[in-house]
Amino acid sequence: MKNNIQNSDQIIYINNKVVQVTDWTISLLQQCELLNISIPRFCYHELLSIAGNCRMCLVEIKNVLKPVIACATSLTKGMHVFTHSELVIKARENIMEFLLINHPLDCPICDQGGECDLQDQTMVYGSDKGRFKEIKRSVEDKNLGPVVKTIMTRCIHCTRCIRFADELLKMPFLGTMGRGNDTEIGTYYSDYFLNELSGNIIDLCPVGALTSKPYAFRARPWELTSVKGIDILDPLGSFLQIDLKGNEVFRILPRRNGVINDQWISDKARFSFESFCFKRLVFPMMKFIDTYVLISWKLGFQILASKLNEDFILGKDVQFIIGDFIDLIDINILYYFTSLWGMNDISFARNEMSINMDYRYTWLLNNRINKLINSSNIIFFNCNPKLQCSVLNAKFNKSVSNNPIMVYHVGSFYPHSYWHVQIGINNNNFIKIIKGKNSICSKLINTKISLVSGMMNATDIYYFCSHYLENISYSYVAENLSVINSIEYGVNTFTKISANMRVLYIIGNTDIYENMKDPIHTYFSILQSTHFYDNSGIDLFLPIDSFYEKENIYLDSNLTMNHLEQVIDHTPTTKSLFNVFQVLNGLLTPSQTPSIEKIINLYFSVKIPSNVSHYQTTYKLSTRLNLSMYTINYYYNWNDANFSQNSELFANSPTLREITYNLKSSSIFGQY
Repeated sequence: MKNNIQNSDQIIYINNKVVQVTDWTISLLQQCELLNISIPRFCYHELLSIAGNCRMCLVEIKNVLKPVIACATSLTKGMHVFTHSELVIKARENIMEFLLINHPLDCPICDQGGECDLQDQTMVYGSDKGRFKEIKRSVEDKNLGPVVKTIMTRCIHCTRCIRFADELLKMPFLGTMGRGNDTEIGTYYSDYFLNELSGNIIDLCPVGALTSKPYAFRARPWELTSVKGIDILDPLGSFLQIDLKGNEVFRILPRRNGVINDQWISDKARFSFESFCFKRLVFPMMKFIDTYVLISWKLGFQILASKLNEDFILGKDVQFIIGDFIDLIDINILYYFTSLWGMNDISFARNEMSINMDYRYTWLLNNRINKLINSSNIIFFNCNPKLQCSVLNAKFNKSVSNNPIMVYHVGSFYPHSYWHVQIGINNNNFIKIIKGKNSICSKLINTKISLVSGMMNATDIYYFCSHYLENISYSYVAENLSVINSIEYGVNTFTKISANMRVLYIIGNTDIYENMKDPIHTYFSILQSTHFYDNSGIDLFLPIDSFYEKENIYLDSNLTMNHLEQVIDHTPTTKSLFNVFQVLNGLLTPSQTPSIEKIINLYFSVKIPSNVSHYQTTYKLSTRLNLSMYTINYYYNWNDANFSQNSELFANSPTLREITYNLKSSSIFGQY
C-alpha cells in the first residue's frame, strides 16, 4: 500500500492514461514527445530557449479555464492533460487561421515547398476555409548576405533565428521590431548576417521566410536522393545529409547527432561542394615553358614513370607529400606502393607541426564533448575554435552562458564570442600563471581544467602543466580529419624540401606549392589533385577522384571509424590513386599488383588495436623540467577574414568566396 502511494506521487494523466514521470524538470511538451504523442509547434526547438510565440502547442488541463502552451508548462503531480480535446482542436484551428492571415499564397514558387512545417500542419490542424477578406500586409525583404535568402512576408515570427543568433552564435544581430500588425523581424542596422554557422538559420526556419540563396529554384525535395555522410573539414566529423539530383550534389544539410554536432554544421561543410564545379582538374596537364597544355593519360604515365624510374635507379631523392582530404585508404595505398619502389620519404603537408607520435592523446580530442565544454576552466592555447571547429565553438558559447566557466586564451588575439581572459601571446605569460606568479592562479587550484590546443607542439606545455596542476586534461583541435588520419598512420609532418630531391610528388589539395614558385628549382613536381592551380610552379598535374567520387574511411578526433560510401559516379577522365599507382607499378617493377581490398585489409589487421584506451593520459614527466624549453615566443596570426579560404578547395566555391569578400569589407568584422 505504501509503495502504491509513493508511485501515485510520481504520476500524471495524459488523455486519461496514467503516465509514470521520471524527470520532473522537463516541460509538458517534452513529456508528450517521450510518449510519442504528437503536439504541433513552430517556435519550440529543443536546442533553443522557450519563447511560446506561436501558441500552436496549446493543450487543455483539467480545472484550468483556458488552454495553455505545452512548451512552457511544467509538470505537476496528478495533473490531467488533454491533447486532442474539442477545445484544443478548435484552439489550434483558430491559431493556424491567425498565422495564415498575412502569409502569401506562393507555395508553388517557394523553395520550402515539400518540407514546410506550415504546409504540413495546415493540412492536419487547419480549417478548410478562411474568413480573412482584407488586404494582406507585405514586409520588405532583408539582404542578409550570400548565404540566406529572405522573403519576410512569409515570416510567422517564431523567433527561432533570433534565439539561435543570440544564444549559440552570441551575435545579437537579428531582432523583432514593431508591435501588433507592424511586427517584423529584421536587422538592427543594415549589414550582412555573417558568421561561420549562419546557414543553420535556414534549417531552423519552419516556413519559407529564410531559404538558401545558392540553392534557390534549383530542385524540389522529392527530386533529391539523400545519402549519409560526415564533415571531413572539421575534427568532429559532424553528421551530414548529402542531397543528390542525378549524379550531382545539390545541397548539404546537417544530420542530427546529439553527441557530436546536434543539428548544426559550418558554412564550409554546407557549401564547399560547389568548388568541384569550378577549376576542376579533369585532364592531365603538363607545363611547357610558361603555359600548361592538356596531355593524354598515356603520355602522363610515360613522363611520370621516366622520372621515378630514373631517380629510383640512380638512388636520387623522391619525396611524397600528403595534402588535405586524403583518407586512410589512400594513405595505405601510398605506403604500400612506395615500399615496393623503395621510396619511403613521405610527409604530411603541415609544416608548423611537431609532435610526439608515440602517444595518441597528443593529436586527439581525448575528452567526450560534453565533458570538455563543462570543465570549470578552459584554456585555449593558440586555438581559434571559431575557425577550426565552429560547431564545437557553438557548444562552448552555450555552455559558458549557462554555467560558471572561466575561459583563458594564450596566443595572438582574436575576438572570442564569449567572455575570456587574454593571458598573453606567448608561453612566458602562461608559465608564470602555472607557476603561481599571477593573480588568477588561485582560480585554477582544485578545479577541473581543459587545455585545448590548436597547435601540436603544445603537448610540451601540457607536460609542464601536469606537474603544477591536478585534474588537467589535454585536447587537440585538428584542422580537418586528414590531419588525424595521417598522424594516426605515422606520417611525419612536412618540414622542408630536401636539398638533393629530384622528384616531388604531392597528393591531395595543399598550399605547399606556394614554396615552389621559384622558377629555378631543379626538381620535377607532380600534383595529383582535384583542382588546377595556375601559377603554382607544378610541372605535371594529374586529376584525382574527389572524396564524393570514391569510397572513404576516416577517423575522427575521438578515434571513431567512419566508413563513407561513394556518393556520385567519378568523372570519366579522372583516376583514383590506386589506379594511377597500379599503372605506375607495372611500369616500374615486374611485380604483380594486388587488389585494392587486400591493400585496405593490411591497415585494419595491423594498425588499430581494439584494446587501445586513448582517453587516459599515459605519459607523465618524472624529472624536473628545464623551463627554458617552454619559453618559446611562439606567435601565430589568425586571419579571421579567411575562414572560408584557408584552402584552395574553398576558394573555388562561389558562396564561400563571397562570404570572405564581404567579411573583409563588413563593419562587423571586428565582432566576427
